[in-house]
Amino acid sequence: MCNYFIINQLSLGNRILGYELLSDKNFEVIEMTPRMVYESIKNKNNIRGLQIAENGVDLELEKAFYMRNYMVKTHINNLKPKYENDSMCVANIMYLVIGSHEEEGKVLYDVVSSRFEKTKFNEERLKAMYEIGCISGGCKLENGKIILPVLEKKVKEPVKEPVKVEEKKPEPVKEPVKVEEKKPEPVVKTEVPKMKK
Repeated sequence: MCNYFIINQLSLGNRILGYELLSDKNFEVIEMTPRMVYESIKNKNNIRGLQIAENGVDLELEKAFYMRNYMVKTHINNLKPKYENDSMCVANIMYLVIGSHEEEGKVLYDVVSSRFEKTKFNEERLKAMYEIGCISGGCKLENGKIILPVLEKKVKEPVKEPVKVEEKKPEPVKEPVKVEEKKPEPVVKTEVPKMKK
C-alpha cells in the first residue's frame, strides 16, 4: 500500500489552499485541498503527517508519525515554518524522514526536503538536523536513539476453511402420467315445441 507524506502547506495570505504530498511508491507530488486530506484520513487512507483533531473538524500534526512542523508555501520560492513560536527551524528548509536502509553495514535514513529533494542522512547528520529543528517529522530522538514510526500495519486475515457443498443426487425421472381420453357424449337433438299463434 502506498503512503502519502505531507511536505508543504499551500496558503494565500491566511487562507489555506491545500497541501503538497509525496507518494513513497513512485515519488509523485500531488496537491490536495484540506477537505480532500480530511476525507482521505477519515477513510483510513495512508496520509502521513496530519490527523483529525479531537474536535473532529480540524487537522493537526500526526503524533504517531512524530510530526513536529512543516513548511508553508505562501508564494513562489517563499517557504516558512508553520510553527515559528519555538526554537525549532533556524533554516528555510525542512526534511521529512520517510524510511531507512542499510549500505555497507551502516544505516542510512531516507529524507525528502520541503523542496522535494530526495537524499539520505547518516545517523550523526540526522541527529544534528533534528536538534536544530530541520526535521519536520518521521522520526524522534529518545535517549540518544533515533526511533522511526511504523508506516504500514499489515493485518493478516484469518484463513477460512473452504465451505463443503453437499452434492445433491438427481431425482429419478418420473414417467409421465397417462391421461385417459374421454369420448365426447353424443349430442341429443331435441325439438323445441312451436308456439301457437
